Amino acid sequence: MSGYLLDTSVLVTLGRLKDPRHVLVRRWLDDQPDGALHTCTVVIGELARGVAALADGRRRRREEHWLHHTLIPAFPILLFDLDASVRWGTLMGEGQRAGRLPPSDDAKIAAVAALHGLTVATVNPRDFERIGVPFLDPTQP
Repeated sequence: MSGYLLDTSVLVTLGRLKDPRHVLVRRWLDDQPDGALHTCTVVIGELARGVAALADGRRRRREEHWLHHTLIPAFPILLFDLDASVRWGTLMGEGQRAGRLPPSDDAKIAAVAALHGLTVATVNPRDFERIGVPFLDPTQP
């Protein structure tokens, strides 16, 4: 498999119409060939957590609808499974040994991407620099 695993930050930026990076992310996504874009269960979990943290009301209902009826059907969702958990543990252990422990969820996303031969697409490249997997910031030239 080749292509990209969309990090939470890319999808959040996509949903923020007033963010100037939204246009850059949208353009980059539109330029990708069919079948090149994926996300994973860890990203969906991070997004669901963000929605659940919102106060009850119109914005929360709108975000829940976007997550369940727009985002989830839009991309193939790769699983954080047994193989990914072993890869994650290895990434975390290597980071710990090197004195640069990566954020746990980012390492899980990186593990899924690595297992499937995908590059992580993120607007927060700093989160993935120390993990040692290929990444790309779609807002940068």
